[in-house]
Amino acid sequence: MAHYNLIYDFKHTLVGESRLLNDKGNKQTITLRLSSQEIGSGGRNDTFVVQLQAQVQRMWFTVKTASFPRNGMKEVKWTGMAGTSYRLRMEKSTDDVRVIGVGVLHN
Repeated sequence: MAHYNLIYDFKHTLVGESRLLNDKGNKQTITLRLSSQEIGSGGRNDTFVVQLQAQVQRMWFTVKTASFPRNGMKEVKWTGMAGTSYRLRMEKSTDDVRVIGVGVLHN
């Protein structure tokens, strides 16, 4: 079982590091829990999107997406996931508001 602690700080898009999640072959559950805080005001939205991207032959493909609050905590679980390398891509509107936070990604 892999367990990765996350720290993030972004204004528009953030692409994370590659993380190997290879437990139980193609039947693993990947859990992502994020606790975020918005820095600034005037945001166009109360949420941001996280894409779970899988690596296939040196290319990255979005396999799952979830919406997370800019202020607060949320956990999502993705089941039936293949054992491979994954990364997170976080994206929000271009409204000059920073989102910072901590989280954990594990299988």
